[in-house]
Amino acid sequence: MFVEQWASAEDLFRHFKVPASIDFARAMATLAVAAPEIKVYAANELPLPAAPARPAGER
Repeated sequence: MFVEQWASAEDLFRHFKVPASIDFARAMATLAVAAPEIKVYAANELPLPAAPARPAGER
């Protein structure tokens, strides 16, 4: 599994057209026992909520 972060979807799809990327994908496919499957997802970073304050004296 690969996880990558791109500035934009356009940048990612442009990357897929770079000859070196195509060569890399073909080379990786020769190492797989099944045909590779590429899925692209969009995600948003979520802020973590602040941890509740601990009572005085508690560690």
